[in-house]
Amino acid sequence: MGDLRAALRSPWLPPVALVLVLVLPGIGERALWQDELATRSAVDRSLPDLVLLASHRDGVVAAYYALVQAWSWVAGLSPAALRLPSALGVAAAAGLTAQVGARLAGRRAGLLAGLVLAVLPAVAQYGQEARAYGLTMAAGALATLLLLRLLERASRGRALAYAASVLVLGCLQLTALLLLAGHAALVLAARRGATAEPPARRAWAAATGSALLLLLPLAYVGSRQSGVVGGLEPPGWQDVADLPAGLFGASTVGGAVLVLAALSALRRDVRGPALLAAAALPPLLLLLLSQVTPLWRDRYALVTLPAWALLVGAALARAGRREGALALAALALLALPDQVDLRGPVRSGQPDFPALAAVLAERVREGDAVVVPTARGARMRQGLQAYLPPGAWPEDVLVREGAVEAGELDAVECDPATCFPDPLPPRVWAGCRRDCRDPLAALEPETARLLRGAYEVERTWRAGAGAVSLLVLR
Repeated sequence: MGDLRAALRSPWLPPVALVLVLVLPGIGERALWQDELATRSAVDRSLPDLVLLASHRDGVVAAYYALVQAWSWVAGLSPAALRLPSALGVAAAAGLTAQVGARLAGRRAGLLAGLVLAVLPAVAQYGQEARAYGLTMAAGALATLLLLRLLERASRGRALAYAASVLVLGCLQLTALLLLAGHAALVLAARRGATAEPPARRAWAAATGSALLLLLPLAYVGSRQSGVVGGLEPPGWQDVADLPAGLFGASTVGGAVLVLAALSALRRDVRGPALLAAAALPPLLLLLLSQVTPLWRDRYALVTLPAWALLVGAALARAGRREGALALAALALLALPDQVDLRGPVRSGQPDFPALAAVLAERVREGDAVVVPTARGARMRQGLQAYLPPGAWPEDVLVREGAVEAGELDAVECDPATCFPDPLPPRVWAGCRRDCRDPLAALEPETARLLRGAYEVERTWRAGAGAVSLLVLR
């Protein structure tokens, strides 16, 4: 009974519960979007086929795919099943953040830090997304907690645990290893504050070096596959201005967090500036590295959210019990509109695949064909197939080799000039993404040219940022 009371008083429990309350309801309702469809495509194959895929592309996230694949053997491939690991990841991140905060600044600061993380819109967004970011947040928070334990008292077991957490972090997201720059700042702060003995610092250096050495093959794979990443450009000042909204999930929330974090860093305790370094260094380094190689996505800095929450939690704890609670409530109210928006049926800029699939399921006839856009990872084929009943997909006339057989995320298509059926199918369904005023604009130019010459558009159905059109022979 005493253990139960102690658990209920623990600072990690309320943040974990709050995250689950915010993330789990409706987790399967939003349509899968482009990146999640890549996850679904990767895990919906055998383990040897996943290894083949990793040898061609996405090798740096193969560990995440393997984890979700194993989970899918039990839970299935529904949107809710694919997203549940992410939900559990962000919940764990909130609990671990509370534990870190309790070690650094006391129980109340830890509790507030965990609750701050829980109400950030970005946590709910990526907790409901079948990508690695939720688990990466948890791995980063765990590594930070294990670092503090190592600095308190060096031992072989603690050093191995920290090294293992860094290894997991890198396997989930290589760019998340920039968090180690923040860890270095914490080690320096511990040295200045005389809270870490030389053996602890040596153990940290050895553990970090060992983990990075083991991750070198993965980094090599990533460098070899960097050419398959499209659409990434060096970030500019506009990307810097957009970072608070992208990182925290809302510009208003991001502004409030940055102000409170700056106030927290002004404290005389050396850990304030060190925590600010842990929060700010990874995105700054990512911005700099992205000037040389295409790496920039604001979501790649999500691993720093626990550090930002720790700064805010410390500031709220120093403000007093009542004032801290009111400030937390105000932050939650600021986040509320975005918490509501991210629960819409379709992600902004993405097709409503369930609605478009319903059109096909109701209207496809025997002998129909289908063509879809594939440029820049459109994933239209996977998006429609994910919501269609078995046997409802029309003849995919341009497919030369399936995604699984080719070791790719999408099927490999042939040249329409040489492989389009002869005689021509009487009806063709054409998919479209984004601006669909011209329903054939998203297709490859050769495919669009062939269809314009032989077919006319009978009707177009639009849903979200996508459409399907029925073309009939002239």
